Amino acid sequence: MSEHNYYQNNKSSHNSENDDEFLDQRINNDDFDMVLLTLIKQYPCIYDPNKLNQEKINLAWNNISVEMNEKVEQCQDRYRKLRQYFSKERNRREFVAAGTKRDTKR
Repeated sequence: MSEHNYYQNNKSSHNSENDDEFLDQRINNDDFDMVLLTLIKQYPCIYDPNKLNQEKINLAWNNISVEMNEKVEQCQDRYRKLRQYFSKERNRREFVAAGTKRDTKR
């Protein structure tokens, strides 16, 4: 069974009152992130600046949202947050590796 099917089959049911809380719990789930990133990796048009084609990008996000059983906007938002986190962490590690200290008085 593929990762995305496992994810879809193991979603718990919820009512509309708990939608936000349920979504917050799922979106912070490592399994969700891994499945999302695995699917995104199949669509280089999303992340490769040399392959910019808005029609292909939209189709890719639609396919991903179907696989994840989430709205396109939710998948895009989570991907954006993961990229931001990765960039911050990479920059932090570069500062540490270079032996520089960040100025905490800003």
